[in-house]
Amino acid sequence: MRTEPVTRMDFVRKLMEAGLPYDYAVKGYNAMMSTIANAVVNGQKVYLGNVGCLNPTVRPPRQVRMGFERQQGNKVVCKTREFNLDSRLRYRFTLFRKFTETHELNWVA
Repeated sequence: MRTEPVTRMDFVRKLMEAGLPYDYAVKGYNAMMSTIANAVVNGQKVYLGNVGCLNPTVRPPRQVRMGFERQQGNKVVCKTREFNLDSRLRYRFTLFRKFTETHELNWVA
């Protein structure tokens, strides 16, 4: 099931339907996005109303091994190489249980 993504236009339209004029709707959207962006930059958990939250998880550093090397002329040669990946911050979205119990999710088969 493939659907269209929800974009800035959809948020602004909903805010206008709630009674805000266009310029205030745009300011409200920008304020909401900057708050979420600041939280992501700082590695904080982001609660999205009663729907769910974005959970930051720290991935530890690890060593990656590649068994090939691509050389000039698009030639692939077997060669063992090792790289070190630094620790990374990944976000995982979690739906709240109460939301899933009270709403019918259309994407669940």
